[in-house]
Amino acid sequence: MVRWHTFEPGIPDETAERQRMQARIGEWWQAFAAQAPAIARLHRGQEEFDLFAWMDEHFSPVGALAWEFGPGSGDGDRLVITCENDHASRPLVETIISAAPILPGWTFHPWRLSDGPEQAIRNIASRTGAPWTANGCRIGPGNGHAIDVSFCHPAEALAADPDLAQRQAIIAVDELLGEEALARWFRYIDAIPAGPGDLPLDGFAGAFARVRDDILAGIPPDTYQERRSGATWHTLSIKHGSSLQHPRANDQFTAITMDCELWTAAHRPLFHSSRFSTREVFAYLKIDGKDGLDPRGGFGDRGDIEDAINGVLNPAGLGCVIGGGTGRRYSYIDLALTDWRTALPGLRACLRQGFIPKESWLLFFDEEWADEWLGIYPETPAPPGCA
Repeated sequence: MVRWHTFEPGIPDETAERQRMQARIGEWWQAFAAQAPAIARLHRGQEEFDLFAWMDEHFSPVGALAWEFGPGSGDGDRLVITCENDHASRPLVETIISAAPILPGWTFHPWRLSDGPEQAIRNIASRTGAPWTANGCRIGPGNGHAIDVSFCHPAEALAADPDLAQRQAIIAVDELLGEEALARWFRYIDAIPAGPGDLPLDGFAGAFARVRDDILAGIPPDTYQERRSGATWHTLSIKHGSSLQHPRANDQFTAITMDCELWTAAHRPLFHSSRFSTREVFAYLKIDGKDGLDPRGGFGDRGDIEDAINGVLNPAGLGCVIGGGTGRRYSYIDLALTDWRTALPGLRACLRQGFIPKESWLLFFDEEWADEWLGIYPETPAPPGCA
């Protein structure tokens, strides 16, 4: 698996694949720049050619990503490249968009955009092959600083095909608000029978903005480091499957945390740090415990490691330990970081001096960074699930 935001040379196969991907990205944009005038004319009915075949030939080698052309600002055109539900591929999408050439009349986007209610309704019908019957919605805050929404249908329409209504509900958020809002803010999306007090659909976008802004306004202005001294700590018992590979933190069976709601959200799909902090990202150290800690390092247990990490991060205001956990094989230390790039050298030096195992990594809770990682040693291999 290729890293894009956290890549460091050291794994030959990954380096070679990254170089191949970068070459393909460059070739794609060269081909697009040459064809862009013809694509613009195609949209205006002034030229004919098989756009899907052309994209399959020139864009498919870059990756299994989705694309969408549409009107841009003014008389221009836009191209959206998106990973849709493959959220871990978002760093690749961002890398592709960042390499886009400057072309007059063209804009390039890493998320599918909203097109307004009327066009959204047409798009929902087009994408599902059936008209959308919802005539209202209900929206409010949900667990984990996320937002819940239900689209309300006449009872007979909902009963006729509940699976279709559920599928359309997810697409409706995508179409009415744009893909970024869908990926980062919503966890519970449903289709329900209409009832008194349902919000008209034309008020959905405004209601979403109000709920989102209320959640953001409720985020404390101080960092987790500033809150840590007065925090109440909680011990958790966790049930997980028996996966032998233990990707992410999937072998964890006990944990301690200073924020239960954050911990729960971070260990569920579609987590995004911005829902809990305007100044920090949430990451974790994953440390191989198969052979225990090396006595030469002076770390007797995970608590000693946490104290040493706080000794590195706290004086520079770079963050703090916000929890930790024990797994069947690995130990975990959860971090709130204000600047992970600046914090990384000190973290590495501290942990190397303590002779922690070679198979130890800094990883990130955000689902969009699920395949981004940093080894503690130059020879650290890719973590489970990212090889």
